[in-house]
Amino acid sequence: MKENPTILLVDDHAILRKTLYDWLTLSMHPCQVIEAESAEKALAVMSKVSPDIVIMDIALTGINGIEATKQIKASCLDVPVVMLSIYEETVYQQASLQAGASAYVIKREMRDHLIPVLKKLLNGKNGRKLAVPTK
Repeated sequence: MKENPTILLVDDHAILRKTLYDWLTLSMHPCQVIEAESAEKALAVMSKVSPDIVIMDIALTGINGIEATKQIKASCLDVPVVMLSIYEETVYQQASLQAGASAYVIKREMRDHLIPVLKKLLNGKNGRKLAVPTK
C-alpha cells in the first residue's frame, strides 16, 4: 500500500459523510480522506488531486454515482471506485460494475465489508472485480 493513500469520499448526506470520514480516518490511518458532496464536486477535486481510491454513492443529486464512475474511469482508468449504496438489487450492482466500479458495498453491510475491500484495493489486488455478497 502507498505510504499515505488518498481516499475520495463522495456522498450527499452530510451526517453519513461525516461519520464515514471519521471512521475511515481512524480505520485507514494514515490515509488522507477528502470529501465531496456531489459528483460534480468530486470530478472537480479529481482534476486537482489524484486519489488512490474513490468511494461513491449512487443516489446523488445531479450526476448520479454510476454516471460519475463512468466519467472517472474514462479519465483515470487505474483509480478503483467502490460503490457504497443503499440499493441491494443486482441491477444496481451490475450497472456499477459495468460503469467501471471495482466493488459494490451495501451501506447496511459496510461495517463488515468496506474496510477489507478498501485494503484489498489499496494493496493492488484489483485485477478483478470484487463481488461483495449480500447477507
